[in-house]
Amino acid sequence: MVGEGSQYPWAAQDANGNPFDGGKTYKLRLPPNIPVKDFWSVIVYDTQTRSMLQTDQPALSVSRQNKAVKVNADGSVDVWFGPKAPEGMEHNWIQTIPNKGWFLILRLYGTARALVQQDLAARGNRTRALRLTAAQQQRGIVWRDQEWA
Repeated sequence: MVGEGSQYPWAAQDANGNPFDGGKTYKLRLPPNIPVKDFWSVIVYDTQTRSMLQTDQPALSVSRQNKAVKVNADGSVDVWFGPKAPEGMEHNWIQTIPNKGWFLILRLYGTARALVQQDLAARGNRTRALRLTAAQQQRGIVWRDQEWA
């Protein structure tokens, strides 16, 4: 339903099909103007327990609700994953644990018409799901399908 409910696209592998590695650093670039009425949030889960990854980081997610999250000049947001935060990006970072597998979920709350239409198109055998590519360090993870209907 438009403006209600939520969607949860997720990723567990990099562009090469390798599982995310807690000892490496990744970057997810979220496009500007994600079509949600309420907010979006990125969170990391443990591949073994399927629970939130337990770290010593106080905040387990990066969210549009956090006013300290840095937004790029074009309105996109970079979310970092790794054992240590890149300098100056502490509010855009989710801690991972070396030698521990993880996967991410992008929580979308109050989905707008554009996102609902994409989901319906995907159910019609047209792939419009969240597709991520990943590499270590600056190359990072990038959200494809940045054009919203």
